Amino acid sequence: MKYFDKWQKLIVIGAGVSLFLMIVFYMAMVATSTPVLNDVGDVVDIKVDLRLQLFYSTFFFMQLAFGAWFIARSITYGMRKKEAFKEQEEY
Repeated sequence: MKYFDKWQKLIVIGAGVSLFLMIVFYMAMVATSTPVLNDVGDVVDIKVDLRLQLFYSTFFFMQLAFGAWFIARSITYGMRKKEAFKEQEEY
């Protein structure tokens, strides 16, 4: 963490929180799901609470967004570093 700038630290913290909440809502969604059986007794569908599924999918996509943002900042680190050195040379 000491090599990250302040934005990368915020991104990592946000990704960690969203990962934790994603896991919590997934476990709650699975724990409260109810299987739908046919006449023979086979499971044909699984019903889940849509609110829990909404929160799970929201935090899942937040996790993807934080990951993409972190990768983009990591890739552009060299360009931002060159730009900062160029600005220092001008002064």
